[in-house]
Amino acid sequence: MAISDTRVTKSENHHAPGLKLLLICGLILLMSIPALFVYFVVYDRSSRADKTRDQIAQAAGGAQRLIGPVLAIPVETLDKQGRWVVTDIAFIFAENGSASSSFDVTTRHKSLYAMQVYTGKIDFQAHFDLSMLKAIGDEDTRLLTKQGRILLGLSDRRGALGDAWLDIEGAQSVRFETYVRGFSIYRKIAGGEFNKMPGILNFFSVNRSQSNILSVPVGQVLSANTLDIKVRMPLGGARQVEFIPFARSTSIDITSNWPDPGFGGDYLPSEKSITAQGFTASRTIPALASSIPPFAYNSDLSNWTKNHHGFLVKFVDTASPYQYVSRSLKYALMFIGFVFLTFFLFETADARPVHAAQYVLIGIAQSVFYLLLLAFSERIGFDAAFILAALATVLLLGIYAGSVFGKRRGLAALAIFGTVYALMFLLMRIEDFALMVGAIASFAAIAITMWMTRKVDWYGAFQQADNVTTD
Repeated sequence: MAISDTRVTKSENHHAPGLKLLLICGLILLMSIPALFVYFVVYDRSSRADKTRDQIAQAAGGAQRLIGPVLAIPVETLDKQGRWVVTDIAFIFAENGSASSSFDVTTRHKSLYAMQVYTGKIDFQAHFDLSMLKAIGDEDTRLLTKQGRILLGLSDRRGALGDAWLDIEGAQSVRFETYVRGFSIYRKIAGGEFNKMPGILNFFSVNRSQSNILSVPVGQVLSANTLDIKVRMPLGGARQVEFIPFARSTSIDITSNWPDPGFGGDYLPSEKSITAQGFTASRTIPALASSIPPFAYNSDLSNWTKNHHGFLVKFVDTASPYQYVSRSLKYALMFIGFVFLTFFLFETADARPVHAAQYVLIGIAQSVFYLLLLAFSERIGFDAAFILAALATVLLLGIYAGSVFGKRRGLAALAIFGTVYALMFLLMRIEDFALMVGAIASFAAIAITMWMTRKVDWYGAFQQADNVTTD
């Protein structure tokens, strides 16, 4: 007679699901350590890229900052000994002026890194009301109008691609010259230290060993009541260009072939058009906005020049990978948590425990994803690198899930992990809505986990189905 013998085999893992979930949460936090190391690598590569880009930018002329044209006239005062001494400079600002520019932006490479450099043609126009010159001065003060000069300022003369020319109607074009220390009409001011004068004269004195002020004499044409001039100047630079208001009413127009401008400074464009072929932007800055007076002494303009900004345009490099990789690392714990929760749900549903060491391997694989993303982004761009790194990581995690839980779970894991990394790519591209999308995704992940584990005995042990044998 056959005797029935029933034997129940339990899983070797007797940890309760509740304790296992707490362990997984701790492992998710632990995975912040390799993610932090990856962030240090990104920071190091980004710093190296910035230094290389600075070298490219300096060779091209750097970020240019322009002001002018402005009429400068030396001021003499009578000292106690009865001698006339040059003590200041009067600046006559144009009643209205305009700056029109067109920039051709290209990408210059050095090693793995690139920088946006530009070449451009800049045209200034200015209309001066000279009738006020007769009212300036008294018995102890007078203007040396015959020594008047038109000044033009730029932040880096290395960007000059040719000579700057001044055109006056009915007169021959005159070439601008760079100020030389000890220039005769100013040599009595501050011991000849023209650049160390306060106010507008040191506006561009970033490097005090050289002057970034260009000048041309116009004293011979200041006898009329008005002065209309034009300035032509070819200029190169990198990263950005900024125009400082130079007239009581200043109109600025910028055209470029670069499709990704970034506007800043104190004045944003009132009109702009951005297409895949480039952009145009313009802004008129009235005296009410710029606070530019009809005229002022140089010594009174020191406060005006401090922290004064104009109409700024940056040529933004949207292909730079470091910003995107750094942003993706901010969400690393969230996406590691998504994958861990997926394995935990499979583990709960199939009653097939996964060891903590396996979770660590899964977390490290996700951390390596960011290294792959960074390495390939420097070579083939962020989008292609993300597809390549995400595809490799999703396949690895999906195959691993299939080997642990079976083919059906493996296919489900591929679909879930593919969605997770697609969500990550979406977060990288919608910066303005990234927080909202990330919050909704996190809420959905927690909601799904709560629903699927609603009947779990959190105090019980993981159990496999009982194995019953009959003899």
